[in-house]
Amino acid sequence: MTSGEVTVTIDAPPERVWPWVADLGKHAAFSPKPYSVEWIEGEPNVVGSRFRSVGEIPNDKHHVNEGEIIENHPNDRFVLHAHDKDGDYPNTFTLKPVGNSTEVTIRLEFVNMHGMAAMLAPKSATRSSAAGAENRIFQALVDPSRRAIFVSLTRGEAAVKDLTARFDISQPAVSQHLAALKDAGLVNGRREGRYIYYRIEPRGMKPLIHWITHYRAFWTTRVGRLEALLERMDA
Repeated sequence: MTSGEVTVTIDAPPERVWPWVADLGKHAAFSPKPYSVEWIEGEPNVVGSRFRSVGEIPNDKHHVNEGEIIENHPNDRFVLHAHDKDGDYPNTFTLKPVGNSTEVTIRLEFVNMHGMAAMLAPKSATRSSAAGAENRIFQALVDPSRRAIFVSLTRGEAAVKDLTARFDISQPAVSQHLAALKDAGLVNGRREGRYIYYRIEPRGMKPLIHWITHYRAFWTTRVGRLEALLERMDA
């Protein structure tokens, strides 16, 4: 699973921020892109209710998601699960009082990586190769065992035999995971005698960092617009 998280402090107490965070109908007021929501089952914003939202993403100005409210703890935590043809995307909003202000943390998880990079890719030949690189990274890291091997290699290079000893995985399976990570550009290897020692390829993370930066900027802008909205209401 891939995820991203952004935290922004709003100069208002949680009880003022909460009605805007936990009411999807109000998100359009502070979204930097056009956004609308309709309720298709249950009472709006309560746990178990289902919705359909329409928003703008690169390459799709009329992107449709459906989802369900999973948690609603006033002034504390609001969780929804959205999904489209490409996968499921849990969104968690957490509020934390900090003096007279509120620390808002938004966490997005991407359960199914298929197609996520393409959503961000403008329709241009120069971007298509980057989108392919992002997709390969997502597909490589979605597997828990492969992700564990990748994390292990961040601590230093290792051969297949070393990784087999660290994890309850067969040597052929470790080799397959390393091949997938190498194909995604995340690791490379050097031969020393009978063994190939694998290590992290820092440049391979660049497409993923770019992708995360895009979403971090989007949500930072969105929460910043919410703060500006609350300030205008106080004026």
